[in-house]
Amino acid sequence: MNCWKTINLSKDYGFHRLFFLSFLTAIIAFIVNFLLLQFIFSTNQLEDNGLIYVLVSAFLLYPLHQIIHISVLRMLGKKVHVRLKRRGFLPIITIKHCQLLSKQTAIFSVLSPLLTITTVLIILIMFFPSYIHYFSILLALNLGVCVTDLLYSYQFMKAPKRCYMEESNGGYDILIQKY
Repeated sequence: MNCWKTINLSKDYGFHRLFFLSFLTAIIAFIVNFLLLQFIFSTNQLEDNGLIYVLVSAFLLYPLHQIIHISVLRMLGKKVHVRLKRRGFLPIITIKHCQLLSKQTAIFSVLSPLLTITTVLIILIMFFPSYIHYFSILLALNLGVCVTDLLYSYQFMKAPKRCYMEESNGGYDILIQKY
């Protein structure tokens, strides 16, 4: 197999630029989500008695994001090595694929946390419209966390049809078969 392209977002963009892009995406997403939802559910009065739940949910958003990545890959029959580190009081979950991933599998596994968490939050908005401001915050945070996933999926979609993704030093190698 030949390496068609190497994707390493931290080298391509840098940590600070990725963080700024994620932060800016989350801010814009909150503004758009909240205004749109406020317009749709304008007859409901907002309640403010659930801030502690939002803080706990925001704290658990990234570990849940990583757990969804892991569970999707395991459901698809892929081997995954999981390491749990602690940085201060924050748990850091790192994932390492042990096998090559097809283009479709890689795109599905990268986008699954965005689709899953967003769907759950939209369903919660439908059932609890008095808390749209809290769910808008969580939606925006989820989108901010998923910025790197969206960048990876964009690069994967531009790859040739019959290619494979291999995880390498903080990024992915896109491999094509040599004929």
